[in-house]
Formats: sequence, C-alpha cells, structure tokens
Amino acid sequence: MAHKKDNQLQYGLAVVVVLIGVLYVISMFIGKGSNATDDQKVQLTPVAENSAGVAAPENMYLGMKTWNWVKAKDAAGKVVTPTSDKPFTLSFDFQTGKFSVTTDCNPGNGFFAAQSGVIAFGKIESGGAQCDGSLESAFNGFLSNSNRFFFTSAGEMVLTTKDGSSVVFK
Repeated sequence: MAHKKDNQLQYGLAVVVVLIGVLYVISMFIGKGSNATDDQKVQLTPVAENSAGVAAPENMYLGMKTWNWVKAKDAAGKVVTPTSDKPFTLSFDFQTGKFSVTTDCNPGNGFFAAQSGVIAFGKIESGGAQCDGSLESAFNGFLSNSNRFFFTSAGEMVLTTKDGSSVVFK
C-alpha cells in the first residue's frame, strides 16, 4: 500500500512539474499577466477594501482564502448556481501544489499549477459517492477546463476556459 502511495505522489509531483513548465512557456509566449516580480507575489497582502467595500485586485492571490463558488456561465451563456445548502469551496496550498474542493456531495483534491493569470488543474480525486441532484460533476468540469484566472474589484476570483465559460468565486 505504501508503495502505491509513493507512486501516486511521484506521479502527482511529475504532473505538477510538467504543468509548471507548460505555464511558464505559455506565460512567456503570451507575455501578459501580472507585472509583479516573484518576490512581490510572495509578499502579497490580504484584500484591501475601501469604505465602499471595493477590493484591490492587485492585492489578491489564489491562496489568500477558501473561495466559495457563486456562479458559472457556460459557453452558451447558461448560468449555473449552487442550489445546495452545502457550500462549494476551492482552496489552494502553494507549499504542496495541491488544491482542495468541497461540493454538495464529495470533498476532493488534486494538483495545480498557476502563474501570471494562467492556471492548470490536475485530475480531481474525490470520494466517489453518487448524489442525486448534485452539481458536483458540473463544478468539477468547470475547474478541470479552466486555464486562466483573474480578480475583480468586487473581491471575486474568476476562472475562465478556452471555450468562454467562466466560474466566479467570492
């Protein structure tokens, strides 16, 4: 059993290394994204809000908090919102390169890589229980297909996909 976990860990680390390499190449090719240096990114501070409750996107970062899913819009323009009392959440751990999710059915996790507005999610490992009426599959699909991210002055994190879908978190 320990050997299997070692293999899974090695595979996961290899995926993260490949994703980071791909993100680096993409960010160099695109040349867009944050102008901050790597040192500045590490020293980011929590969201600053003025008296009107407007956030400063330049002070926001993926690992600053656990993000709650607000809504998603698919490429056809159909809006999907969580309908369960259970929150759908997304959090990032940059020390391990792993992300964690909670849904209305199963918790899950996987590896990710992110840099300069570009993001890639590895396979989402979850409990595997089937839940009637769950939006877990749609939520995980939006995450798996996300390739860019940005922050808004409303304190939101937005993930986008190549097909034009978007997922909003607060």
